[in-house]
Amino acid sequence: MSIQSAMIDMVKSHPDKATRPDHIILNGRKIRTGYWIDVPHKFQIVLNFLSEPDADQGTDIKVDDGYLELASGEQVPLLRTWHSPEYESTVEYNGYSKTGRLFVCNVYKEERAGRIFEEKWTRNAGMIIESSDEGGMIFRCSSGDKTPPDFDSIVFAVKISNRA
Repeated sequence: MSIQSAMIDMVKSHPDKATRPDHIILNGRKIRTGYWIDVPHKFQIVLNFLSEPDADQGTDIKVDDGYLELASGEQVPLLRTWHSPEYESTVEYNGYSKTGRLFVCNVYKEERAGRIFEEKWTRNAGMIIESSDEGGMIFRCSSGDKTPPDFDSIVFAVKISNRA
């Protein structure tokens, strides 16, 4: 059974969102397809890729009722960052969230019928979240095409600080 199938089964068996777990258990570990982080209303986020670069994998960071501010000054509610060797492995952004929440998940590219698709949450996509020694979180992620799941397929750290 894939992570996606197990998540769908869990949702069906827990129709009430208020009591539904936010993860499944696989080999004794909590597996999620996405993760909500409580943040200060004004915050700084540091994203640091820890695994070897792979241009076909990355992360989405979505700010709930807010934005991340790009170097150009543009404000975006969703930032997709690919872990490409042509980019720096660490990026920093200032952000604002009216609700004090942001959502993190892994993303990946897959080829089907000669076309490239950007995906998330399919087949064996999932992540294990750990605390880091620096006070942030480490996300160990498997892309959808890994069988069995490979939670070292892409690894990144996220650290949030107050920007009051």
